[in-house]
Amino acid sequence: MKLKQIAAEVIAAYASRAGLMLGAITAEVDEHALAALPESQRGWYEADAAKPGSFKVNLARVDIEDVTGLKSTVAATRKEAADAKAAATARITAMEELYKGIDPVKTRAMLAKFDNEEEAGLIAAGKIDEVLTKRMAKRDADTLRQITEAQGREAGALEVASTFMERVLDNEIRSAVNGCKGFHAPAVEDALLRARGIFSLSDDGKAVRLAEDGETPVFGKDGKTAFSPTEWIESMRETAPHWFISGGSGGGAGGGKNIGGGQDLSGLSPTARLTAARAAQNAGK
Repeated sequence: MKLKQIAAEVIAAYASRAGLMLGAITAEVDEHALAALPESQRGWYEADAAKPGSFKVNLARVDIEDVTGLKSTVAATRKEAADAKAAATARITAMEELYKGIDPVKTRAMLAKFDNEEEAGLIAAGKIDEVLTKRMAKRDADTLRQITEAQGREAGALEVASTFMERVLDNEIRSAVNGCKGFHAPAVEDALLRARGIFSLSDDGKAVRLAEDGETPVFGKDGKTAFSPTEWIESMRETAPHWFISGGSGGGAGGGKNIGGGQDLSGLSPTARLTAARAAQNAGK
């Protein structure tokens, strides 16, 4: 392309010096056209005997300058182009040898996986081990974070489950208390506190007492059925007599509004009512 451009420029310069434009040489002209031509070109034409008033070009009269310079320019341009091509070919060959065996598509895909410019810089510097070490550290940190989060969720779930099981167990104890004749209402919280250290909740939601191995259920007096909260409440009449109203009057924890002497305890706090009940119990002994 460069060679053709130079040749075109040289020919255009020649045509300019000769006073003509390329493509402007006409094979035959009339008197008016001949008169309009530059004086240097009029001598190129001679009268056409066959056509009066017409003039035809005589190529032997056309002034052609020496084209030796043009040929030299063309040869130099060709050599320059050949040298440039050879140099480009040498560079391409050197690059092909340098990256021989490397798949550019796979390489770009691998580089795209790097998190940041720091990793790319380490790879470029040949520090592959350092990149792998950093990646493993990040992976371990992510794994530890996930484990910590899972443990937190598990702990939260266990806490919710423990609270729920405690409430179910308390309800089992309250049910036994309500069915116990003469149980003093202010003593319910004390009974619940003690029961939590004795009973556990079975898989079917029942309050059971387990042996020392923590697995075997303890049986009641009949030796057949599990030791129940009701049986335990009844067994506490001697161990915790303050739980019960003297004389066993009233029905369950809701009864016993009045304690010995007709004292009304309904307006007292639970603690005060328990204290008053104990005092009434002691006074009755």
